[in-house]
Amino acid sequence: MFADIGPLEVVTLIVLAVILVGPDKLPKMVSDTVRTLRKVRELSQSTQASIRDELPPELQNLTLEDLNPKALEEPAECREPEPDRADHRLRP
Repeated sequence: MFADIGPLEVVTLIVLAVILVGPDKLPKMVSDTVRTLRKVRELSQSTQASIRDELPPELQNLTLEDLNPKALEEPAECREPEPDRADHRLRP
């Protein structure tokens, strides 16, 4: 999730948090944030599980990546070539 954040960005975020929130309130704020993120993750997982339970048996192995519209597109090499517009002109 945070693979593209470097060490300098992490240090910058920590320094900003200490300045904005204060060192005495920071631990409580971090624990509240972690608790909220856990609840959101649990809600997301339970929602996915309930949706998966409602699906017919042949679709129960579906993942969110399977529903990505870009993944549903045909690869370019499988498509039929589009006709050239010059071929459709009326000839006298």
